[in-house]
Amino acid sequence: MDKESVSQSELFQIVNRAYPYSTLTLEKLQEVVYFLESLHKLRLDEEGKVLKRTGRTREYYYSNLSMIPDEKRYLVINVLNDRKIGTLGDEFMTLHARVGLHFIMRGKVWRIVQINDETGTVIVVPAEDPSAAVPGWDGEILPVPFDLAQQTGEMREKISKLLKEDKKPEAVAEQLAVELKTDKATFLDAVLEIDEYLKTGAPLPTQNRIVIEVLDRYIVVHACFGEIVNRTLGGIFDSILSEREAITGWWTDGYRILIETKHKPSRQEIEGLPKDLFDLTDEHIDEAFLSYVNSKFPFVSRMKAIAERFGAMPRGKTLAMSERGEKLKAAFEGTPIYDETLREAMMDKVDLQKTKQIMRDIKERRITVNALVREKPSPLAYHILMQYADTAELMAPEHVILSNIARMKHAIEARTVNLLCMNCGTWTKLVRIKDLPDEPQCGNCNSKLLTVLYHSQDADKLKADLQKRREGKELTPEELKELSNSRRKADLILSYGKQAVRALQVKGVGPETASRILGKMHPQEEQFYVDLLKAKIQYLRTREFWDK
Repeated sequence: MDKESVSQSELFQIVNRAYPYSTLTLEKLQEVVYFLESLHKLRLDEEGKVLKRTGRTREYYYSNLSMIPDEKRYLVINVLNDRKIGTLGDEFMTLHARVGLHFIMRGKVWRIVQINDETGTVIVVPAEDPSAAVPGWDGEILPVPFDLAQQTGEMREKISKLLKEDKKPEAVAEQLAVELKTDKATFLDAVLEIDEYLKTGAPLPTQNRIVIEVLDRYIVVHACFGEIVNRTLGGIFDSILSEREAITGWWTDGYRILIETKHKPSRQEIEGLPKDLFDLTDEHIDEAFLSYVNSKFPFVSRMKAIAERFGAMPRGKTLAMSERGEKLKAAFEGTPIYDETLREAMMDKVDLQKTKQIMRDIKERRITVNALVREKPSPLAYHILMQYADTAELMAPEHVILSNIARMKHAIEARTVNLLCMNCGTWTKLVRIKDLPDEPQCGNCNSKLLTVLYHSQDADKLKADLQKRREGKELTPEELKELSNSRRKADLILSYGKQAVRALQVKGVGPETASRILGKMHPQEEQFYVDLLKAKIQYLRTREFWDK
């Protein structure tokens, strides 16, 4: 920009004087220069030795002066009442957002159940998780380091010893608070959680004990090694289990690795897990992780930022979920963008050396590995299951489920519905659901054959179609379909009364789904709303495929 043109040798001398680039080779610099030329960010002379400025050079220069990325905002909607609760930035969406993730907004914890890239909306349900992500961070959220995770394991072991000395959880929390100069309330929840875990009789995961917990199709590997090491282990496990076509997905935090398998592991497979996952040589670790990187390429978000830095992508461009994997990798494979992505990621996202040391410690029995099967998740496993497992709602503590149901019931009762009598075909009424009698009926003919009109449905048009049908006049396929759907809803209200009206007001619950749910005749009202919530979440997850 200052010189308008500069030779490659002069450029190399300027860049090489900066300490971060003191080991940069001329060949690597030339690769970058040629790539930038292919993007028309600069121009080379005929001999390829002098760089010259172009119109795009100036545009690239000024668009990259700021380190603050341009962000698209995603609207967040509460699934229980369809209300807007806030927005999420593109950085958080690219780096962290996924179905099942817990995050904090407006002082509450929410669980993502669906992401719609086309409309820019995120559908969420209330949850309870003190470790949920906070989506207000500029830059990447710092990972839980290895040393801190090890200290957590040591603290678990200490709490366990004190509890086994017949000390009450409150007394243990008070003792630890005095030792660490903090308050008792800080420790009490953690102590109660360990106490609840120990009552199951299972070995406690600590700094020197790995516990593999198997729950149906989910495997939770409790490992106090921090996020970077656990992410490295997850990639290695992915490679090993993919060879057997036994894995569908995996997630990690600083203390656990969650693996979802294609089928429930057999007893023989469970007994073999410690050896299959942790009896690995250094060469096997390198080979497995390289295979994982080549097949899955987990550094797409990093690649996006580097591609923007190179000017190969517009700054702030939002990528759909489908574009964040193979599509982006294929676009830049074999370019300096791909090489730089791997270099940066392997420097701060992966720790193969620490992983190899852990495997050696297991062989030398400094770290033990235990595997067990559970019907319900342990208190320590539920933290990661509630974030990523599809069946987390079924695994949640009872007080969490009841809290969600209470909110959903309140939202449904507050809604207003438009009723139409399918018997006389003339009577309509706009009424709040909580004001309806248990068996609503027509105010004109006293019939209970009432249907619920959806929000944008034309009542007069439906009345006219109903009259045409009774007179034997021909209806269009669309008119017949709408009339039939209204009659099916009326049949449900005739049979189940107000409960059917409640069910039909839940998004994604049509006559067929409502009939299936109502037919269960739930002895407890809470279970009725649990089934409605499951149906709504299932609809939101699958509706994008319905028209394909």
